[in-house]
Amino acid sequence: MQQQLSWLDPWNFEFVFQEDVIKIVHQRFFANVNSVIQFINAGKLSPLALAGNKRSTVIPAIPTFDDLGYKEIVSYGWQAVLAPKGLPSEVKAKLSKALLGALNDP
Repeated sequence: MQQQLSWLDPWNFEFVFQEDVIKIVHQRFFANVNSVIQFINAGKLSPLALAGNKRSTVIPAIPTFDDLGYKEIVSYGWQAVLAPKGLPSEVKAKLSKALLGALNDP
């Protein structure tokens, strides 16, 4: 699998697969719900199951793999914000405040 995926840009990996699944280049893939919800809502992607330990509040009708009897399939995604080394502390503080505000905004 590593050889097949070596051409992908790691910063663009999920987007490339979203587009390929929509074009039926690939038939299935794992993605974060938030990054594909617009395609699900538009009817371009059909979620089969969630790999977390509980159902999503965004698409609660979709079962988890555990719900389907596959307890060993669990995966969690994470997000990160990166900045250049040596970022001034005042910029870092401003960015941190803005990000925390956005995360706490329902």
